[in-house]
Amino acid sequence: AGKSELVFSVGRNASMSTKFGDRTRMTAVHEAVRAVVMDNQNNVNFAYQDFPSSVSCGNAGGCCAKTGAYLAMRNYQAIDTATRQCEGSPECVSQSDSRPIAEALRSLIDFSTTSQPILGGPARGERYVVLMVDGPPSCSPDDANTSCEKASGWAGTLSVQDINVIVVPIGDTADGSECLRRLPGTPAASFSYPARDPGMLMESLTRIVKKAADVEADDMILDIG
Repeated sequence: AGKSELVFSVGRNASMSTKFGDRTRMTAVHEAVRAVVMDNQNNVNFAYQDFPSSVSCGNAGGCCAKTGAYLAMRNYQAIDTATRQCEGSPECVSQSDSRPIAEALRSLIDFSTTSQPILGGPARGERYVVLMVDGPPSCSPDDANTSCEKASGWAGTLSVQDINVIVVPIGDTADGSECLRRLPGTPAASFSYPARDPGMLMESLTRIVKKAADVEADDMILDIG
């Protein structure tokens, strides 16, 4: 098997500008993503997307995602650029508080939504989607239940294709979301990778990426043996 592939799928809705320790939720996520990519870019192929998209969407609710960096080896530079391009600007987060999680997950594999879905090709190794959001799915005109059902459906579609969906809930509101706990497929009493503060966020991302990197290391050992 090849290197593990890991996509950071990040909400940039309005509430991501909320204070989070001594920074905002968005800034903390970007800093943590850059740190783990820099340390592991030789062992894991990374990609980055965020939502709602900062460019126009094909639907009235603005319910789509934007790819900031496609999967590649040693991909720190592309992800660094994708996460820094809005730093210090109000445009770093959307004016909308929509979280189009269903469309974000769909765009990873569906050729009808983008010219190059991130995970739409054949698997080369273990595949992961790390979903970092500060609340449950939402997008006008869908109500909360519909948004949750759509997101759960696409998470299930990814799971069937052996793509691991991991939810990292940013802040207390997300940590209490029943819908987010159901997304990976089976309801969980609590999240495996909590992020109620910047330190917990960094610890959780480090553990996730180490898991992905260790799969590659184990394959190398088997190949040598």
